[in-house]
Amino acid sequence: MPDNDALLEEIRDLLVPLSAIAKGQLAVHGPERLKSLVGSGQRQRAAKMMDGSKTRSDIQKATGISAPNLSTLVKELREAGLVTERDSKPRLIIAPVSVWKGA
Repeated sequence: MPDNDALLEEIRDLLVPLSAIAKGQLAVHGPERLKSLVGSGQRQRAAKMMDGSKTRSDIQKATGISAPNLSTLVKELREAGLVTERDSKPRLIIAPVSVWKGA
């Protein structure tokens, strides 16, 4: 059973995207903001892997992105309210398939 701090962090991580959705910000600006922050190439491949099941290390190995670049990407996405992270496993709050259809 998770300790209280871990449980509270998990609840917070679930509420942040709901708050953005309730304000209408995520649906309107989320996909465009995600595309502008991520760009293409390694950063896009890394973002597509951020489903909460892979560690940063897994993402680095699969995409070839450097640790500093991945760290910067996760920080930018977190500051924009587009990613949460638990145990070094980043998770986008927008499904990548809805942003990069066919990419």
